[in-house]
Amino acid sequence: DKFLRLHAYHLKLIFEDESWLLFRASGTEPLLRIYCEARNKDMVYKMLKTGETLFKECMTPTIC
Repeated sequence: DKFLRLHAYHLKLIFEDESWLLFRASGTEPLLRIYCEARNKDMVYKMLKTGETLFKECMTPTIC
């Protein structure tokens, strides 16, 4: 798929403007790293914060 690349240890989201957000599980530590590339530093910061929020929401159990 042009906009989603899924591998064993990472997930890469590619956006129409060619910016991307990558979630990568560490192979040696219990942590997740988030990488990003975008047009400018402000956009990188916003995308990284959004990625962090998205991950935290996905890991939070929902109460039904």
